[in-house]
Amino acid sequence: MKRYALPLVVLLLAAIAPAQDFSHFKKAYFVDTTGNLSLADDVREKLTKWDRWQLVSHPEDADVLIVLSETQQYAGTVAVANANAAAYGNRASASGFGVAAPLYDKRWFLILTEKPGDNPLLVVSSPPHLFRSAAGPLVEKMKGQLEKHEKRNSR
Repeated sequence: MKRYALPLVVLLLAAIAPAQDFSHFKKAYFVDTTGNLSLADDVREKLTKWDRWQLVSHPEDADVLIVLSETQQYAGTVAVANANAAAYGNRASASGFGVAAPLYDKRWFLILTEKPGDNPLLVVSSPPHLFRSAAGPLVEKMKGQLEKHEKRNSR
């Protein structure tokens, strides 16, 4: 539980936030806090193709911020070792090999917020993908969450 505390708190804050009307957001400013230029470019491209908001160049021109963030948590260490020994008459030999590697759990987040430091309005997350960008799943999850909010508010 401890290693997921920050993402869990962010997700819970977004889940218990009051029902939000997102229809008045017309302009969005995209913020990349990951430093992963390839992923940020892919997310920006997917957001542009979605055409939900006009992406603007300056945060002061935006109604809402879309923040690309990440978290990486230490999940443990895996260790593998092998040893061989042989004896031939009065001779003996032994050899061994071992390796240990840390394991990390990484997740990408798209966070919708009105101002830096405000509680998030909406948070979606996705693990990294080995053979494709995480941008598609992140933007698709954001679309799905916004559609759910809008259906709930239209009732």
